[in-house]
Amino acid sequence: MKVLILQVLSINFRGMWFLMKKRMFVFLALLLFSASISYSEEERSNFTNKVKEWSFVLTMSKDKKWVIGRNLKTDGLEGSVRPNMNIPRTETLIGDVHTHPYSKKDGAIQGLGFSGIDMDKLREFAGIPMYTMMVEAGSSRYAAIISDPDKAKKFFQTFSRQDITGKADIIFNKGSGPLQKRLEKAMFATFGDGSSSGVTVFVANDKAKRNFKKIGK
Repeated sequence: MKVLILQVLSINFRGMWFLMKKRMFVFLALLLFSASISYSEEERSNFTNKVKEWSFVLTMSKDKKWVIGRNLKTDGLEGSVRPNMNIPRTETLIGDVHTHPYSKKDGAIQGLGFSGIDMDKLREFAGIPMYTMMVEAGSSRYAAIISDPDKAKKFFQTFSRQDITGKADIIFNKGSGPLQKRLEKAMFATFGDGSSSGVTVFVANDKAKRNFKKIGK
């Protein structure tokens, strides 16, 4: 079992500062940990047609001073991975991360965000304040946050898995423009700006992928 422990620090998030020592934010862990997973996988994909998604989960230590990345795994599939959610009782689950690698046979397309299935999976964690699902996608990094648990639970009670995945598929498959933008449109069409759904989605496209901003229409 691979475990990475990071001391909790603060990070700039589109002009806002969140003190991770007091809040369940997990972005620093992704910046330092998942990049090495996905980049090495994507680099290999430039030379072969075999890629696979990787995942790990993020937890907070009991004293809230440490973010822990653990349970690094892959199911060996290029289109999905199921995170291992088994964690010690002394830690609190605060998020999960998975990669969206790109392959030569698919045109080496980077920057693909949450799929409809990814978005629907957040229903399992709708009641956890600030639970964060992240995707490392080469040129972009995405984060979907349970910003309001009460609204998020109501949202997922109102909309079924088929509602969410069906809408995303229609926009992605029948929309116009680059695949990346179609997926972002699907994410915004699903969750909006988070004020009603209780789920807020961010993307970082800068070189270091640290400057997160809300996705738009």
